[in-house]
Amino acid sequence: EVLGGKDRFGPARPARRWARRTAMPPRRSIVEVKVLDVQKRRVPNKHYVYIIRVTWSSGATEAIYRRYSKFFDLQMQMLDKFPMEGGQKDPKQRIIPFLPGKILFRRSHIRDVAVKRLIPIDEYCKVS
Repeated sequence: EVLGGKDRFGPARPARRWARRTAMPPRRSIVEVKVLDVQKRRVPNKHYVYIIRVTWSSGATEAIYRRYSKFFDLQMQMLDKFPMEGGQKDPKQRIIPFLPGKILFRRSHIRDVAVKRLIPIDEYCKVS
């Protein structure tokens, strides 16, 4: 007998609930997003990433790094999934923020283009 009596290990303990109740941490939300700068990377190939500071409702902050192509891909997905909000039928009804498209450019202009995109990406992050 295991519960309430004795077993070969001595007196049995009352049955325990193994599923412990743990409090879920409060959900946090984004309070602010700020694009701080660009950074050159060389792996897997030469490219620039944007350094973005995210401030959470808990007060915590963290830095994330994203390529321009990730912003552009997100833009394309949103326009595809939300054509009305993207202004496809009526451009005056557009609520998805504008983001300039990808540009093919010479190597010597890569940093210049990345820096010129800082403000539009920062504004995009604030609206989205």
